[in-house]
Amino acid sequence: MQEEIREVTEVEDKLNNIVRVYGDDHCSLDLLMFLGKHPHARFSRMAIAQSIDAQRLNIDRPLKQLITAGLIRMYVENGLPVYALTEDESLGGLVTQLVSLDWYKWQTMLKRSNN
Repeated sequence: MQEEIREVTEVEDKLNNIVRVYGDDHCSLDLLMFLGKHPHARFSRMAIAQSIDAQRLNIDRPLKQLITAGLIRMYVENGLPVYALTEDESLGGLVTQLVSLDWYKWQTMLKRSNN
């Protein structure tokens, strides 16, 4: 029982860290949430921008930041860059868990990350 509680706390702390680091940048958080909903799909920059209702120019910096952090991977398909959630389960799994939070847990996470 203690082991399970410790594991849950560790996951919550890691999720909290992701929200703390990327939550102040609305576009980065939207990118993570979108790709977390589609963890095995690859999208062009234009498709991502339209999906999260952002201008293409506004997503360049967050994309680069999330690629550098290892949360998003860039691939080249037919000469075009496409983006996907990382295949690294330790990071990608956290993002998919973040997406699966219900409203109450999400609000609790936001409050914890602001403290």
